[in-house]
Amino acid sequence: MAIVEPGKGRAIIEQMGSGLRITIPARMQVFAVIFLPLWLVGWAVGEITATRELISGGHPANGGALFLTVWLTGWTLGGAWAGYVLLWQLAGKEVIELTSTTLRQRKQIPIFSRSREFAVATIKRMRPVPPIPSFYRGQEVMQALTFKGGAIAFDYGRDTHHLGAGLDEADADYVIAEMRKRVKSLSAKAEAA
Repeated sequence: MAIVEPGKGRAIIEQMGSGLRITIPARMQVFAVIFLPLWLVGWAVGEITATRELISGGHPANGGALFLTVWLTGWTLGGAWAGYVLLWQLAGKEVIELTSTTLRQRKQIPIFSRSREFAVATIKRMRPVPPIPSFYRGQEVMQALTFKGGAIAFDYGRDTHHLGAGLDEADADYVIAEMRKRVKSLSAKAEAA
């Protein structure tokens, strides 16, 4: 029987000048990567058909144009969301940059990124949090696209924030240890004082 090789983790940690950069590639879910392109083909057919119908004026007179406009708006937003989820699955990443004064979290795909920044002096109780149970894995995709979830939590004033979407517990522990080495005020001892 072969010995299992130890995991290397998902987080890529690099020194950057006076700080630390942690890059976490999106955790790919095979079902989403197979299903979404197929769904987007059907979506494109519906989008083209409805747009042609609206432009040609061949819709029923009694509010047909209004209904079709509302439907097309929702359909377009749904397709944009599905495209975003697919891009996240294929090329998304979370980038955490830590210096002695700021912690910056950025979620990015090739054509779009969102970020938020925290003052390190206000961060308290940085800790790993339990992973999402496997029967809720669909929520993991949604949390990765927003700033709602992650394997690392910290208190910031009276709010709790999360980092590290897609990390497991061991990787979250490792990332926290590396962050605490770089910024001593994040250590549990510093918070107790």
